[in-house]
Amino acid sequence: MSIELKSLYLDVEVYGGSNIADAINDMVAMARHLRVGIWADLNGVRTLARPNDDAQELFEEWESAKVNKQSHASTGKATILEAKKAG
Repeated sequence: MSIELKSLYLDVEVYGGSNIADAINDMVAMARHLRVGIWADLNGVRTLARPNDDAQELFEEWESAKVNKQSHASTGKATILEAKKAG
C-alpha cells in the first residue's frame, strides 16, 4: 500500500559545502521513497522537493531563485504559495 502525505512535510539539513545538484537529487529521492515533501535551505533558498518532481527541473528553479534573489524554489506555482505559508 502506498500513500502520499498531504498535511505533513519533512525539514532536512544539508551538509555545508554539499553539491547543490547532489543535494536536490537526494531530496527528490527521499521525497519519492517517503511519499512526502522535503524542505531544505540550500544556500539561502528554501527549496521543496516533492515525490513527483524532476530533480533537474528543481535544480534549475533553485538556480533561478538564487540568481534572482528569491527566497523559495519549487517546480510549481501552487507550491510557491505553500512555501510562503510554511517558511
